[in-house]
Amino acid sequence: MIEIKNLSSVKLNEKKLFQFSEQIINKNYQVEVVFIDRNEIKKLNHEYRNLDQETDILTFTDEKKGSLHQIIICPEVAKTNSHLFNNNLEKEVELLIFHGWQHIIGNHHA
Repeated sequence: MIEIKNLSSVKLNEKKLFQFSEQIINKNYQVEVVFIDRNEIKKLNHEYRNLDQETDILTFTDEKKGSLHQIIICPEVAKTNSHLFNNNLEKEVELLIFHGWQHIIGNHHA
């Protein structure tokens, strides 16, 4: 099950993001992709990582079978980062969804 929730003020093509997510995310996983605003991602980053700053993505995963995994993305920060990497917002968000999926399946960066 894949669910897309846009709780941010940024307009996104949720249908296209859902289709992209379906292509990369294993259907045996329950994954919720949630888009939130800058203030909310900063609060979560502080609460869970003890970092008092914004980030573009946070991933929450649980090893229990059948559990819900979350990929939390801030499209405002993603938009800023997209310019640094010569991407558009849509491509940057797709990369972040892929990045979050990699964390869920256990591929972590150093």
